[in-house]
Amino acid sequence: MAVDSSVASFDDTTRTDGSSFEADDVLAFLENNLQNVRDLCVSKLWNDDRLADLDDFLRSHHAALHLQALRLPNNGLTSRSSVNLANILSTTQTLRELDLSDNQVESQGLLALLPALTHETCALRRLDLYNNKLGATGATQIAAILRDNRSLRELRIGKNNLGRKKSLKVISTALQRNATLRTLDLSHNQIDDGGAILLAPVLDPEVSQSRLRRLDLTYNKIWPEGVRNLTGALLEGNRTLRCLNLSMNHVGPEGAESLAVLLKFSFTLQELLLSRNALGDHGVKLLCQGLDESKLLSGTGLQRLDLDWNEIHDDGAKELATMLLDNAILESLNLASNAIGSDGAKALANALHSNQALTFLNLMGNQIRDPGAFSLAENLCRPSCRVETLLWEKNNCLTPLGEERLIAAFDFRKNRRTWLGQILREIETCQSVNFNLLSCKLSDEEIMALAKHLAQYRPRVSTAYLGGHGVTVRSMKVLAKDVLANNHVNLQRLHLQHTRVGDEGAGALAEALLSNSNLRTLTLFDCSISPEGAKLLAHTLAQNKSLTQLNLHKNAIGNRGAQELFTALVDPPHPSLVVLNLEQNEISDGALLQFQSFGRLQQLNIASNNFTDRAALDLAKACFNSLANGTLQLSWLTVSNNFISKKGLKALALFLPDGLVLENDGQLEAQTVLPIRSANGIDALYNKASLS
Repeated sequence: MAVDSSVASFDDTTRTDGSSFEADDVLAFLENNLQNVRDLCVSKLWNDDRLADLDDFLRSHHAALHLQALRLPNNGLTSRSSVNLANILSTTQTLRELDLSDNQVESQGLLALLPALTHETCALRRLDLYNNKLGATGATQIAAILRDNRSLRELRIGKNNLGRKKSLKVISTALQRNATLRTLDLSHNQIDDGGAILLAPVLDPEVSQSRLRRLDLTYNKIWPEGVRNLTGALLEGNRTLRCLNLSMNHVGPEGAESLAVLLKFSFTLQELLLSRNALGDHGVKLLCQGLDESKLLSGTGLQRLDLDWNEIHDDGAKELATMLLDNAILESLNLASNAIGSDGAKALANALHSNQALTFLNLMGNQIRDPGAFSLAENLCRPSCRVETLLWEKNNCLTPLGEERLIAAFDFRKNRRTWLGQILREIETCQSVNFNLLSCKLSDEEIMALAKHLAQYRPRVSTAYLGGHGVTVRSMKVLAKDVLANNHVNLQRLHLQHTRVGDEGAGALAEALLSNSNLRTLTLFDCSISPEGAKLLAHTLAQNKSLTQLNLHKNAIGNRGAQELFTALVDPPHPSLVVLNLEQNEISDGALLQFQSFGRLQQLNIASNNFTDRAALDLAKACFNSLANGTLQLSWLTVSNNFISKKGLKALALFLPDGLVLENDGQLEAQTVLPIRSANGIDALYNKASLS
């Protein structure tokens, strides 16, 4: 059940306490909300007998109740309920909608409703009799309603076995004399070409008063001959029909040819629904030709085209893409459940770049692979693209990466309208900017947009914090090329966190740093960097003389990567780098075997690795060597969360100079510093430290 002050909906679902709703609950609700209820829907709860209770209630309270919509679908109502329904129509004169779909009213019940439905006081605007077993006899009553009722605007009589010629003839005759009905549903009625021929005059303004705007002929048996008759009638000057639904018929390419002529010359048709009609690529080509030629005649204003389940392949998609390049009207295109692959998706994607009208595109259930998804995502990110909804589910050839790119594209579009757009405007107008976007959901698209804007307007950026799982090597290449390389942007500190840039991304940054002299701090925290990425950064450090801080916390550079970095920093000493963070990088004692000094490092963090007491001794010797050479500048050394014992920490502390902070696991209350300044003294202590 769903209720608010004006709408109440009851069905056979259970309450939150596990009990089921009863018919009495509906009446109780109405009694407590007489002044408010405007729309009442009851499904699967009331039978003929209980409807009598509603009749009694409404007659007793009709003066206070202002019910406008009564929906009673799927309740098992039969012709027995017609007397009560007629009473409800007569007493509830505020009623504008009556829904009796999926019941069993039958022609006998509809006959009993006729006096109320055709009375001059009846104000119904929508009547739903879908699936009520009306049959041929019911067609006569429907004709009477169409002839005598002047309030109805929408009539649903689908799935009532009205496809016989005799039935359609009386309905068609009544429709031709009805100037008030706007929407007619004749779906699921087994209407064939003969039936379509009988209905065609309704659409011909030369012989009909009908002002139908929407005609639903879904799930019938209409073939190309029937389509020719329907379109022929529309081409006689029909200016009222807005939507024609021929889904689930037998239109085929031959019928598409007739529809193409309609699209070429129609001035008013806005929606054409052709799902499940075996149009194929050739049928689609014909439709596209009709749409293209209509522009020359200032013709069709088609805004929606449904072509799902039509055996369309890449060639058909390419025809649609060519049409979309110059179409400025079509807003919705449904291509679900066809056989469109990546080539077709690429063609459609390129059309989105130029098309200024399409806002909805359904590509569900096709055969699109990642390259097609990438192209769609790229064009969705262009400012000129107007698509707001793209459906791509059930493309079984698509990998999670392809889906991720599409999701990121729509996130980017949303972000561009909010926080990203604000930052881009700041870049355009400010000489100096800083941004911390770690709390934002970033992907490559956002990073690339920022990079291109920075490169175009070139403000000074003292600090930029960027990160997110959606950030990969794609955006790092753009950031490196457009921002870092050749000092294009005066960026001082760049912090990247929790990304997937990997070794290739680190390599792109390293290459850019070869020609960069502005960047002072580079953080690559949790960026999936392995020994190979560390090696690329190390080789860059040999030539870059401006970087002062490098943070590689939480990667996996291992011993080999650490050795490459240590060599670049101390042999010979790097002129500018003074802070190195290698915390949590799967490094062990082997990385320090050739570590002879600290160069010009002032801070070194090697916490959360796999170092033991052996490493403590190597660090101690490196300290002493630097002291002996007069080059030691180290003021802070972090070794916490390793496998160094208290004994190892004490031994390391013995070799550290005055004032150096040793950050450990708290095993040492205070650092012990001895004034050791001779080689003999250090060797003696080193030999006495029998550590295992």
